[in-house]
Amino acid sequence: MRGYLRTLAGLIVAGLLLAGLPGMAAQAAPGRPGPAAAQDVGRPGSVATTSWKDGRFDVYRLFPEGNASTVRLRTFDGRQWSPWLPLGGTFYNTAGISALSSGYSHIDIFLVGTTTPNEVRRTLVHRYFDGSWHGWEPMGTGYLDYAPDVVSPAPDRLDLVGRKPGGDISHRSFVQGRGWGPWEDLGFRSWAGPHAAGRTAAGVDIVQGDSEVGLSHVYGTDGQWQSSRIEPPSSAQHTSYADTAGLVPLPYGNEQPRMLLYSWRHNVDTLYLNIYNGYWHGSDVVPYSDALYWNSPVAGTSWDKRADLFSKGKDGYVYHSAIDLAGTGGDSHWQSLGGPRDISASPVVTSWATGHIELFAVDGSGVLHHRSYNNGTWGAWEAL
Repeated sequence: MRGYLRTLAGLIVAGLLLAGLPGMAAQAAPGRPGPAAAQDVGRPGSVATTSWKDGRFDVYRLFPEGNASTVRLRTFDGRQWSPWLPLGGTFYNTAGISALSSGYSHIDIFLVGTTTPNEVRRTLVHRYFDGSWHGWEPMGTGYLDYAPDVVSPAPDRLDLVGRKPGGDISHRSFVQGRGWGPWEDLGFRSWAGPHAAGRTAAGVDIVQGDSEVGLSHVYGTDGQWQSSRIEPPSSAQHTSYADTAGLVPLPYGNEQPRMLLYSWRHNVDTLYLNIYNGYWHGSDVVPYSDALYWNSPVAGTSWDKRADLFSKGKDGYVYHSAIDLAGTGGDSHWQSLGGPRDISASPVVTSWATGHIELFAVDGSGVLHHRSYNNGTWGAWEAL
C-alpha cells in the first residue's frame, strides 16, 4: 500500500496528473471553520453525525418506540454532552437518516419512512436548523428506497442523490434564494449505491454500479450530467459493488481537490482503492484489508491530502486505516480500534477541523459508542 500511495503522491507533486473535470473550478471553503464541509457526506443509516463549527459535533439516531421510530439528537459543545433531545415526529418503516451541515449554525436532516404503520410507499421528510429547529416537511413525490446521500458542493447549495424503488437514480437540489428544485431522474438505474460527493461548486460526483452496468462515475449539476465508465461489467468475482463503495473528496489546499474511491469486489476479501484527478488511475488492492468483513460498509473522512477509512473487522471490532497522499509518511495498515464488539451497522464519522475525527459505532446490543481522534492520539471509547 505504501508503495502504491507513494507513487500517486509523487505523480501529484510532480504535476503529472490532470487537473480535474473541464470547466470545474477548485472548491472554495464553505462558510464555516475547518475543512469539514469539503469532505462531509450525509450517508443514510440508523445513526448520522455532522459538525458546523470547531469543537462542536452532533449525532442523530433513530430510536425504536414500539413498532415506530423517533429521531433524537445529542450534541457535544466542546466541553460536555447534552442529554438526548427528541426532534419530534413518529415514523414507521424507516429506511435511514442522513444529516449534513452546509454552513455555520446550519444543519439539514433527511429521513425516509411513513407516517402511518400501514403505508407501503416510504416518503422523504426533511428538517433543518438555522439557529432554531424548524418542523418536519415532506419532500414532494420523490419516493426513495432509503434516505439519500446529501452533499454541499457550495455554501449555499445542497444536493440529494437517492434510489427509487425499481433502481432509478434521482437527484434534487436546494439553492439559497431559489429553494428546492424538482426531482430529476438521471437516466440510469442501479441496484447498488449510488454514493455521492460534493467535490466542486460546479457539480456533484456520483459513483454507481453493479454486475449489470459495471462501476460508473456520473458528474454534473441540475439537468446537465455526464458519465464515464470506471470498470466494465464483468464476471461476478471481479465486479465492484457501489453499495459498499464510497467517494472521499481530498482537500488539496488551493489545488483542485482529488477523490478516493473505495470498493469491494464480489467474494474477494480485499478492499480496492482508486484515485481521481481528472481521470481514474486504476484500482489497486489495499493491503491487509483481508482483516475486514467482505462487503462491509466503509466510512471515510479527510483533511489536507489525507483520508481516514473505517470498517468492521472479521472479529467484530472497528478497524481504521490512514492514507497519506502528501508523501510525508503516516500511512497505516488496517488496525483494530477495539471498543464495541459486533458492531451492527457501518461506523459513521465526521471531522470538524484538521487533525480531529469523531467516530461513532453501534454494538451488537444496540448501544451507541463514540471515540475522538486528536492530532495523532485516540481517546477512550465512551458509551452514549
